[in-house]
Amino acid sequence: MNALRQRSSNARYSKSFKFAILADAGIFPTPSYGAMAVVTWNGFGAYVNYRSNFRKNEYSYTCTSDGVTEYGSIWATGNSRESRTAATAGLAVFPSHRFGFYAGVGLTSYRLCWEDASREWVNVEDKSFKNLAVDAGFFVNVKPLILSLGVNTDFFGHADLQLGVGISF
Repeated sequence: MNALRQRSSNARYSKSFKFAILADAGIFPTPSYGAMAVVTWNGFGAYVNYRSNFRKNEYSYTCTSDGVTEYGSIWATGNSRESRTAATAGLAVFPSHRFGFYAGVGLTSYRLCWEDASREWVNVEDKSFKNLAVDAGFFVNVKPLILSLGVNTDFFGHADLQLGVGISF
């Protein structure tokens, strides 16, 4: 009888292998979309996250934000386009069944291009970047749904607010 009672007591505190997949969106300032996968065992694990706006942003030459190029100045049409990508991975911890948090590192890039009067695209160098990124946020698990809210930053003045919704298994 005591052995049975002890086994049920241990089962109550045991956490198992868990997996979650989330649709992830960077909602501010530049919209981007992607996915996050989370794997934990006994409350500790890892996550991977990829977000992009899936735009290929090719350009013919570069300028600075004041329109100066190596050839002089550009005549911009007023049209612009942006490309945004972030890929991170790190630690995911669930201290309880309902709440968890994550933190990790990766890479992020952003490219801003302007269209010139000859319909060529120009990369705005001082507004475009490729940097090391840091992710941090938290999870709320309302079975079978899992929600995430976090921030992705490169510590150079660029940060994205990100929101995710998915299913935990």
